[in-house]
Amino acid sequence: MGWTERVDCGASKEGVFECVISLHLLGIKNVLKKGSQYRLILLFIILQPFRTNIVFAEKPYTPPKGSIERKAILDALRKDCPVNEIVFIVNHLKVKDGWAWIETNPQSPDGRNKFEPLNALLHKEKGKWIIKNVQPCCGECADDPECADIKRYYKKLMREFPTAPKDIFPE
Repeated sequence: MGWTERVDCGASKEGVFECVISLHLLGIKNVLKKGSQYRLILLFIILQPFRTNIVFAEKPYTPPKGSIERKAILDALRKDCPVNEIVFIVNHLKVKDGWAWIETNPQSPDGRNKFEPLNALLHKEKGKWIIKNVQPCCGECADDPECADIKRYYKKLMREFPTAPKDIFPE
């Protein structure tokens, strides 16, 4: 296969990975061995559109209802709940770079019993979602201005957890 072969690469990380494999299979690896400066520049130009997907993380996303990831995040919340059977009404859930911010209204499965809102910052460690912070609720923040004002609270979390992406929090 020659240089005229077309390799269609998606914009996702998976697409970039498939692209690199395809280019490898097309013999691009040999370009590096041949040492042609002209061909190295061409290789750089081919891979340039995908640089941002490799260097920078994906956009925040909301795992769909019924997905394994969403279930794992909600199960992490359930683990620390004093109520055995609980359903979370999810008002906000964003995930990015192994971090998640979730805002929920817990209730009994039949909806008759409502509980205090549960908002939490989670981090994925060794394949499991771990609660890193639970936002105080219902008057617990009255004496703490960084807790009472939600924007200040998010900023406080970002100081405490500097690798947590800013864009997982509501605006």
